[in-house]
Amino acid sequence: MKKISLLILAIFIVVGCGEIDKKEVSKENFKRVLNDYYARNCEMIAPGKFPQEMMMIIEGLYGDVVKRMEALEKLRYLTSKEIKKTNKYESDKKLFSLTEKGKKIYSKKEKHEGICAFNRKIKSIDNYTEPSNMLGITMTRIEFTFEPVASTDILKEMKKEKALAEHIDKVSKETTDSAKLILTGMKGWIHQREFKR
Repeated sequence: MKKISLLILAIFIVVGCGEIDKKEVSKENFKRVLNDYYARNCEMIAPGKFPQEMMMIIEGLYGDVVKRMEALEKLRYLTSKEIKKTNKYESDKKLFSLTEKGKKIYSKKEKHEGICAFNRKIKSIDNYTEPSNMLGITMTRIEFTFEPVASTDILKEMKKEKALAEHIDKVSKETTDSAKLILTGMKGWIHQREFKR
């Protein structure tokens, strides 16, 4: 009987020691929270809902998105059809829709949706602010280094098209960024985008 009691006590100690304190203020905990968030939320190569209507402007930031959409069409992730002008002042437009191939890399997470290029993997937590209370919410700002994680085949294919390759190269190098985490009573620390008031 004594041996069984000691065995049960040992199991409780091991299980208790292995449990993560989700409210802990530490680099390890913040890294875990951010990796969990970015595993579920990808970097978009073409953000937005589909079908998506686009004016065929090829200049500036909007033009970059149009070029990426056309490149995705060449790779058969999207199809398009021209929309007829209703008057002479309108720009040319196209309606882009997902193909079956495109649906496989399309992500829809509440307000965050579009065609995925890759996910972020946190390599290190470089700094964080002391958690502070702002309007009843405990928050901390995290600075981190991340690397891109994606299907090598998809990235290779996307890099065949100049418009996609330029965008991927710009956003997929190991780089630094920052995020705000919010402390909740039930889930511990969460990314600010997941907090609902």
